[in-house]
Amino acid sequence: MNNDRLTLSQLARQHLQLRMMPIHRSLRAAVQRQQQIAASLQRPDLTHICISDEQVTYLLDRIDRDGLCSNPQPLATGSTAAEHAIEDRLRAQAQLLGCDLPIDLLQKELELSSFECDAVLLSVAPEISTAYERIFAYILDDLNRYLPCVELVCRVLSGDPNNYYAHKKLLGPMGRLQRIGMLKAQGIGKTGLRQEIKPAFGVVERLNEGTQTWRDHFFDTDERVADDDLHIDHLPQKNELGAIADALSLGTVSMVGIWGHTQCGGMDAVSLLAESTGKSVRVMPADPNKLPAALETACYVNAMLWLDTDALNALDSREYRQELVGRLLHSRVPVVLTGTQAWRPTALLAARNYVELYLQLPGATMRRILWEKYLPDLEPVRIVDIANRYRFTRQEVRAVSRTARCLAALDKPAEAVSWRQLVDACVLVSRQQGSRLAQPFIPKRGPADLILPVGLHAQVMEVARFYRALSVVDEDWGFGRIASGGGGIKVLFTGDSGTGKTLAAEVIAKKIGLPMLKVDVAQLISKWVGETEKNIDAVFKEAESSNTVLFFDEADALFGKRGEVSKGSDRYANLEVGYLLQRLEQFFGLAILASNLKDEIDKAFIRRFHIVLHFPRPQKEERQRLWQLAFPPDAPLDPAVNLNALTNLDMTGASIVNASHTAALLAADEGCPVIRFDHITEGIARQFQREARVMGAIDVLQAHTQFARAN
Repeated sequence: MNNDRLTLSQLARQHLQLRMMPIHRSLRAAVQRQQQIAASLQRPDLTHICISDEQVTYLLDRIDRDGLCSNPQPLATGSTAAEHAIEDRLRAQAQLLGCDLPIDLLQKELELSSFECDAVLLSVAPEISTAYERIFAYILDDLNRYLPCVELVCRVLSGDPNNYYAHKKLLGPMGRLQRIGMLKAQGIGKTGLRQEIKPAFGVVERLNEGTQTWRDHFFDTDERVADDDLHIDHLPQKNELGAIADALSLGTVSMVGIWGHTQCGGMDAVSLLAESTGKSVRVMPADPNKLPAALETACYVNAMLWLDTDALNALDSREYRQELVGRLLHSRVPVVLTGTQAWRPTALLAARNYVELYLQLPGATMRRILWEKYLPDLEPVRIVDIANRYRFTRQEVRAVSRTARCLAALDKPAEAVSWRQLVDACVLVSRQQGSRLAQPFIPKRGPADLILPVGLHAQVMEVARFYRALSVVDEDWGFGRIASGGGGIKVLFTGDSGTGKTLAAEVIAKKIGLPMLKVDVAQLISKWVGETEKNIDAVFKEAESSNTVLFFDEADALFGKRGEVSKGSDRYANLEVGYLLQRLEQFFGLAILASNLKDEIDKAFIRRFHIVLHFPRPQKEERQRLWQLAFPPDAPLDPAVNLNALTNLDMTGASIVNASHTAALLAADEGCPVIRFDHITEGIARQFQREARVMGAIDVLQAHTQFARAN
């Protein structure tokens, strides 16, 4: 072989041809053995038509002589010394290209044995040359069986008769090659040995080209692999987990329940239990027809099964639950259950040794440890700030660090991650897709955009500082242990519409650096019994899992007073309010409620707010600043317009913004190059109409008088 200046694809094809040589020798040996069998029969040409007495006698004699093994004499020969030398040269040339040969990469990335690798090559053979089909049919003595099957692969490649049945299992549905999708079962075999197999889509191309990796395409979809950097110290209850792992290893426990909020890291706990016991983790299938195979596979590969009970509850299938409990009753495979709510069927507790653990949310100290691990170059002060701000799980911290490095690479590849890039990555990881019940958005406006009386403005900004200090107070100082509910901060804003309540919530979220989740109260309330509670729970779960500021606008519609039961619907309305009260108390994040009517809020809610702020209508000084902000710097405002002339009009901030926008539209519609004072007064008049208010002649006269004096 001339190996000078070969491309990777040329090297790959030469290596494939080289690795097929020992397989060819095994095929020749199998052909010769079949020829010997045919020679021992007087009429071998009749074997495909009928079964003769002579053939039956021969088959019985062979079973008596060889036992149950179909391959008493090894056919596999392995590579010669010369072939090994050529292979070393091909590998050296591939290394000069900075690559591995595809077959070597296949074995290394997927951790395949030599037999498994050769089985893949043998299954690929008919895709390379159709001549292999007739060769296979000859060896199997059946013209209808021209594709590779389990019997053929084992007969040709099993070098040791004692490995025949082990190899047969490796090629079956529980074997690694089928579990990772490398080999596919073709049709339904009449027996396990007769099951035909074929390579998956893309295998032949990868072997011939060598330009793609294997690990990203072929993997066990039912197996959960722990992150390489996962350590038991990353969970607050490491001692309890260690004791459970020891019990699983000894067999004194066969079923474990791990319960807690989604932010507690339940999957990390499962992975650590598996690692400590030397087992892999496999997912319990949602299809009841797949349960027997899943249990059998878990037993075969020495794995524990993981069941997400939240997903089980979402299925709402009584038949599946009955089938699941029935299968687990008669199986000894270790099972780990996780979920936000405990699921403990009595029948399972009576039949299995069961223990459980309620996971705690990662505290500020644990979060600081995680940030130090994934971003070791971050300043200690920054670590404390980011850990207090974001209640991220280990996986989320890992995602943030990876995303921040990507942002840094786009900006300045030589620079380390900046604080701005880190905060942007936190917001990106926090931001969820949203739903019909609530929509997330990224806050854009800051403290300078919020026009309020000085004292009230300071109190609004205090909310952001309180939230950032919450971890220190509740966790480091221990106040969380004596507080009822789930902690967090609940804030109520009251005041007339347009006084800045929504903007204040946005400014707080911007100051903290969290996205906002704005709840659509109209979508939340349902006429169907029980649906409102489900919607409420879904909104709070979304806010908790996405680290967002939860904002309820027009909250009096949802958090209204409970009344006497005079009709059937009143009873359910009171239940909804009661459930909302309970869920709000359990919420451990920042919840802000805005209401136009404080008196309409149930007093039971008022008692649960940490901060209650009333937003008055803006006075003349605030209105002056609001009018100045209402026109952007690029707006073509007529220099003759003096906005101070409008400050005596009793208008809220939202009304002023709407009026200025209307004035701009009027000017643009006229084709006027500037926004004149008459455009503004017309915009004000229309805003008054929208609010069902009358802009009297006195108001207009005062505005024009002040405008004239100013000019």
